Amino acid sequence: MIDSLLNILAPHVCVACGSEGCLLCAACGKKCISHDSTCFFCGLAVINNELCWACQSRYRLATLTSVGWYNQELKAAVQAYKFGAKKGGAKSLALLLGQVGGNTDDHVITYIPTSARHIRQRGFDHTKVLARAYAARVALPCTTTLARTNNSRQLGSSKTARHSSVKGAFVAKCPHTFAGKDVILIDDVITTGSTLSEAAKVLLQAGAKSVHALVLAKTPAHTGPNR
Repeated sequence: MIDSLLNILAPHVCVACGSEGCLLCAACGKKCISHDSTCFFCGLAVINNELCWACQSRYRLATLTSVGWYNQELKAAVQAYKFGAKKGGAKSLALLLGQVGGNTDDHVITYIPTSARHIRQRGFDHTKVLARAYAARVALPCTTTLARTNNSRQLGSSKTARHSSVKGAFVAKCPHTFAGKDVILIDDVITTGSTLSEAAKVLLQAGAKSVHALVLAKTPAHTGPNR
């Protein structure tokens, strides 16, 4: 009710073109979608945002699908949503996830939980709200399957530091809700992939059949194969 009232009193405007109605309008959202044909981790040629076989095994992710690169319109939308008190913008971002997400039959939807410190700073768990908005679009429940064991900060950390800081960062919750099932793991931005990989490891060890990462944006961390 509060969000609906705020939308009336102070409606969202598109962060890219300024049109009124949503955080990112359909036309600008379409510009954000990028169908990459290389593995995010190693740069080898793949199909439809998939990972190569070696990286699937190494990073424990069956697939990795993103809307596009973390720049221009998409970066502005993600930052406005996370840091600009634009909680209602989750619906616009979930629409983008729905356009690239593929088949969701019999999948369980979950998310990378935000640290308690960041929830206090922003006033909400942005990945949880995003995952719930996406789940509503595809008519599936959103389940909390992970809990953080620490509040280590990754923003701005080096690749090596990120890999070290996420080890043991998650524990599985309610494994009966996803045991033997394919899990769609939602996050906003992927930088090194260490967080998603660690979360996938925990989910698989707790009984998940497979883990499919679905993210809004990826950073251009690589420039060629075997990087």
